[in-house]
Amino acid sequence: MVWTLEKQVSAGGEQVKDGSFATVERRIHILNPGAGRAADTGATPTESMVIRPERPYHTGAELNPPGFRDMRKFVVSENGRIIPA
Repeated sequence: MVWTLEKQVSAGGEQVKDGSFATVERRIHILNPGAGRAADTGATPTESMVIRPERPYHTGAELNPPGFRDMRKFVVSENGRIIPA
């Protein structure tokens, strides 16, 4: 299983008109331009994680594909414990 966390950091807000009589708050988010695709997604930092059984994890670690290197990894051991790798 693979999942990605996206953290959105707000720099504040501003009141904008919404219709004839109402105003709403519009949030202003900080983007990290050095984070690659983060500016495209609207997220500030992103972190991908993977959880795998022990044998498939070792196979992936041996092949070391580009997307696998930067992920935070967790391994399910044979006795069912989840271990950070």
